Amino acid sequence: MKSRLALVTITLCASTGAGCYSTWDVAPASVVRLDGLREDQPKQVLTVSGGDLEISDTTDLQFRGTNGVKAGGSFKAIDVRETRLMAVESKRGGLVVLEIPQLTSVQARKFSVGKTVGLSVGLTIGIPSVLAAITIGALASSGGFGGGRPLRVAGAAAPTRALLVRHRRAARRPVRGVDEATRERLFTHWAQEASTEGASIPAFLALARDLRLAGAPSGLVEQALRAAREEAGHTAFCTKMANSYAGEEGDIGVVIPAVPENRDRSWGEMMERLAVEAWEDGCLAEGTSAAVARRTAEGMKAGDGKVRSGLRRIAVEEQGHADLAGGILEFCLSSGGRGVLGSLRDAEQLGEEEEQDARSEDCCGIDEDLARIGGKPAPAVIRAAKAEVRENRAGGYSRTPGW
Repeated sequence: MKSRLALVTITLCASTGAGCYSTWDVAPASVVRLDGLREDQPKQVLTVSGGDLEISDTTDLQFRGTNGVKAGGSFKAIDVRETRLMAVESKRGGLVVLEIPQLTSVQARKFSVGKTVGLSVGLTIGIPSVLAAITIGALASSGGFGGGRPLRVAGAAAPTRALLVRHRRAARRPVRGVDEATRERLFTHWAQEASTEGASIPAFLALARDLRLAGAPSGLVEQALRAAREEAGHTAFCTKMANSYAGEEGDIGVVIPAVPENRDRSWGEMMERLAVEAWEDGCLAEGTSAAVARRTAEGMKAGDGKVRSGLRRIAVEEQGHADLAGGILEFCLSSGGRGVLGSLRDAEQLGEEEEQDARSEDCCGIDEDLARIGGKPAPAVIRAAKAEVRENRAGGYSRTPGW
């Protein structure tokens, strides 16, 4: 127990830090773009991965060069004269002078709460509570239908989910009109959803990065970034729903995973992967998530209108994410050639072989009517949603516009 608690504490501290700051590797040669940086005049540089990054006077920059050259901090003014960078420190007002050709690495560190779609969504645990945190990983690995784009990490056999942590509260809030078995079932359902939705935030941030690297239209990149922000809203909603059914064990928080690195070995390999993921994770999986949310909202008999409106919002936005996947698929098919088409055919054939209807989640003692009031989809709803998406996508990727 002590070792588990220590692991959770370390994870929480690391994740909280990641939620407050983000770090990028900057291409050393691109620091010439910092010329003219002032408090009201941010500049853009290139990251090592090929993306653009805005640098302001609040950005922490760490420079490393040959012969042990080190300098760092935030700078209120930067000027470049030929190959020489001259920067005035924000705090002490000191002057830092660096020879750009001698720089071997540059890192940028930015405070990112509210700027990188809230990487600590739902994590409201203070230091005293961290010591009492308990993982509830069983929830993240049990059955259920999870929404959001799967977070795929190279080398992992299955998509990664956001870590759920639990902390005790002062007093239990009773859930009126709900028996204990139903309350636990609803809590588990919404905790699962919070975990999968939380993982979709870095999934979309990685997608936006990879689309930019692939040379996709800027509109697709912007849609992927907007989807990440929308998934942050879904995570917050699902976390709130889970905590409304939390028992005396305590509320949950969601620790958002890091954005995975791009491990593609070539542009062609990246195009094939983007196409397959657009089809499986976007057109099919997120299309099904949208249908499940919409059908669940339609089937709710009574209860809190906020639950219904929250599900409707998720349905609309998840369908938007599925439509985005269609646009990505069109781009990949038109740009990637026959290699993309072959990968899609292989993936579709494998998917058909593995397709199984959702297993029934009927559980002795649970009131399914109350579960529907709480927003938990019945197994029949999930099956109907999958059938709807399969029917709409009949003909597969060949029905993608422009192909």
